[in-house]
Amino acid sequence: MNKLVLIILGIIALIAVLGVLIVYYYYTSITQSPKYDLKNSKVLIVIFSGYNNIEYTTTRDYLKSCGANVTVLSMHKNVGTKYDIYIGDINDLNLLADQYDVVVFIGGGGVYDRVVGAIKDGSVEKAAKIATLFYNKGKLVSAICAAPGILAKTDIIKGKKITCYSDKTLINMVEKCGATYTGKNVEQDGRIITAIGPDAARDFAVKIAENLAKG
Repeated sequence: MNKLVLIILGIIALIAVLGVLIVYYYYTSITQSPKYDLKNSKVLIVIFSGYNNIEYTTTRDYLKSCGANVTVLSMHKNVGTKYDIYIGDINDLNLLADQYDVVVFIGGGGVYDRVVGAIKDGSVEKAAKIATLFYNKGKLVSAICAAPGILAKTDIIKGKKITCYSDKTLINMVEKCGATYTGKNVEQDGRIITAIGPDAARDFAVKIAENLAKG
């Protein structure tokens, strides 16, 4: 067995170990997080094409582990995972705000490209309308990573403290609409909950659960 083969096998073994550690960390973070009784809570998670999987699975699985009824709404037909509702099949967005207690916007590269205008397909505008409807009906509105940029397309974060992915363009968007960027991992101001990115996904999910548990 030559040296090149040994190097390749070593790299494969290292990747396998890292994979195990990532899975262990993920499930440990879920099982060791504080639990709330959310069996009467209905959660709407919104994903886009190009969503961040860590943000999505961490938030979804933690809220489910608390007993929440979680529904996934996709803004695009092909997002690489299963979902419950496609935005194109909804005739009245008001029904969403009537049926759920919180809307959770997941971030990711695809969301970033859309909020900054690199991709223009109307999905961000529809998501912004959903956020406004939820907020105006007294519901919780939450967004992580690039997704607070969706909220910057509305009036609901004016005068609010907001955090988001540490990107100059996103921060400028948030501040331009009258919000104050704090840079915290997780920020809450009233019924608006925001988080900085994947590393804050667990704390983001816990903060959502904490608020839902209060009723």
